[in-house]
Amino acid sequence: MKKEGSISGEMKTYLIPKHPHPAKLKGNPKIHKQNKPYRTIVNGIGTATEKIAEIAEKELDNYVINSPSYIRDTTDFLDKLSKVKQPIPKNSILFCFDVVKLYPSIPREEGIKACKIALDTRRNKEIPTNDILEMIKLVLEGNNFRLIDRDFLQNEGVAIGSKLGKNFACTYMRQWDKALEKFKEKPLFYKRFIDDGFGIWTHGEQKLKEFMDFANSINDKIKVELSSNKTCKEECEVCDIERHEEKIILGDKTFNLKKNIHGCQLVNLIYGLHCEKCNHYVYVGETERSLNERIKEHLADIRHDRDTAVAEHFNQEDHCKEDITVQAGIQSKYLIIALEPEAASIYCQEPRTNVESDKTIFGNQGTKYVVIDLGGKNYTETLHVSADAIQKSLYKESVSCKGHEEAFRKLFKSTIDLIIKHVDKLLKHQNLSDLDHIIMVGGFSERELVQTAMRQKFPSKTIVIPDEAVLAVLRGAVLFGHQPKIIGKRILRKTYGIQRWPEWDAELHPETKQVRIDGVDRCKDVFYKFAVKGENVEDGHSSGQIFQALKTDEQTLECTVYISDDTNPRYVTDPSCQRLGNLIVPIPPLKRGDS
Repeated sequence: MKKEGSISGEMKTYLIPKHPHPAKLKGNPKIHKQNKPYRTIVNGIGTATEKIAEIAEKELDNYVINSPSYIRDTTDFLDKLSKVKQPIPKNSILFCFDVVKLYPSIPREEGIKACKIALDTRRNKEIPTNDILEMIKLVLEGNNFRLIDRDFLQNEGVAIGSKLGKNFACTYMRQWDKALEKFKEKPLFYKRFIDDGFGIWTHGEQKLKEFMDFANSINDKIKVELSSNKTCKEECEVCDIERHEEKIILGDKTFNLKKNIHGCQLVNLIYGLHCEKCNHYVYVGETERSLNERIKEHLADIRHDRDTAVAEHFNQEDHCKEDITVQAGIQSKYLIIALEPEAASIYCQEPRTNVESDKTIFGNQGTKYVVIDLGGKNYTETLHVSADAIQKSLYKESVSCKGHEEAFRKLFKSTIDLIIKHVDKLLKHQNLSDLDHIIMVGGFSERELVQTAMRQKFPSKTIVIPDEAVLAVLRGAVLFGHQPKIIGKRILRKTYGIQRWPEWDAELHPETKQVRIDGVDRCKDVFYKFAVKGENVEDGHSSGQIFQALKTDEQTLECTVYISDDTNPRYVTDPSCQRLGNLIVPIPPLKRGDS
């Protein structure tokens, strides 16, 4: 290609890796699905075809973005949904489908033909179509990966994890959509996020089934699974669609927009529709990166004897601390978890950071300030109160910025408007009524455009940006590792307790909870609180209580620990409660006369 003048010498140097190695196979759990099945992903970073895949992907961008069914993100989806032609016929059905194992199922020859159609539509053909097709073939046929001590070669489809993967799949699916249009009846509305389709159907349930059967006949290797809201079809008689922040109104029926199922969205948002009337959920899309990948970013250069900060989205539903340390090569006893906004706050208190007005902020006990972490793709904020060396996290919330990196650069205004709107909403919270200072950290906070917008919107607040704000979290994490006691107290985010079985009281307990154990009537599933959401708790806080075994011959005392979003849960079966784990305490054998 260089000899033919298709690419420059600089491009050739960029495409040829210096120290290539085989890809690595890994599994990411689909934590939004039952039993959390694993999605196999091939990590192509550092492989011989990594940069080639990157160039080929960019050449397909415009074709993918201009697809009639294309969805960029949640906002784009809602905007397009709000423009559906009115009025919508009665008995309309919301439907969604999932293409089963799309990436590895794409027939390569058909995928390459679809890519040729896409590449022929380019205005800029500086790199000829045939050369790009050869690059695509090289990426597809050169996906060799290593698992333990064995090497494998993928012989069909495209790798999940390859930089070419998304656009190759979307390019093929655009041709698949075109074939789907041959069905006589058409959806009133149809959009697709890679392998997740969503639409409004107006031709009845039988025709919808025939429509999906036709979809499954387009290619033997591409199969779709359908779900719809047919259980509440009569309530979907709609005549209007409006957008109300996180809700969609379809006539007299309200759907809540569900996001952030995975806990950490960095590229695209997860979204779905949840019906308030019948509790039915319609799944629409999914993110491209997992919590595990984000944590590995933080741990990439950390050795066995170092501490680090990980994303504050970490919770018991995701990977446990021990699993992460094993994967990262860190001994569990050496790992300390620090919340990112807290780490940033610690860094800003260092005299060397040249924080504007730092004496005013950190020198007075009881001073309130908000730390806003404006990273490249998401931002978080936490309220702090300075009290000697104690920092109390009183209020926190997290929002993912709209769009991926490329869109982020092009849509500064819309992104900044979103940040301004959210901070304004945050400052109206009762805990922030007397707040005077806003500290901004993260790479995006260094942009003059962001700083100017914040100062114009909040003229009465002191906007503070430390030197090298982009490194505030990382450096604060190192400081926290050396001084972990600097965060002495925190406000509990959950209520903690155990499952208790008190004696039955007909005036207090429902009959459905009555059980008989060892000759005694008891109430099962009672939530016994140890610590309540909103309480100010010191680091290392412990709480004790005397319990007795339910049966006289038991050898262990088992306590099931639960958490709840409520401050006063009654039973561990309440919707707000979630099982955290079990405590098993051995009961020593008793001699006669002991108790």
